[in-house]
Amino acid sequence: MSGMKKRTSAISLSSVRERIRRLDDEIARLESRRSDLKVKREALTELIEAARPTISRENGNSRASSGEGPKLAILRALTAKPGLKPSDIVAEIIDSVRTGAKNPRKNLYQSILNLKNKGVLKSTDDGGLEVVKPIAN
Repeated sequence: MSGMKKRTSAISLSSVRERIRRLDDEIARLESRRSDLKVKREALTELIEAARPTISRENGNSRASSGEGPKLAILRALTAKPGLKPSDIVAEIIDSVRTGAKNPRKNLYQSILNLKNKGVLKSTDDGGLEVVKPIAN
């Protein structure tokens, strides 16, 4: 057995470089995916927060709490009942929304229109609305 050469595996420098390059590419892809998932998680967290009903302590009713702003109230209503028409949204939240407007009803319709124009809401085929993305604070 002393006459047999010991077998050693030689790794070429070019194959090591190629492997490092592939690993760097994979790391970059994973970092990009992680960044995308963070954005998605933040958006979903905002939607979950908007979907949570606020229960009024006085009457046990799960409507939006008094003092809630129009945008959040609109998002809560649509998250709970997707497809509501603007008039139904206004009727549902008018008594519970805090606003200093002279005409709160008109203010709510304008807020709905603003959310549509910002791409937060979109119209459904039957004239209702649905949440497309959460609002940015």
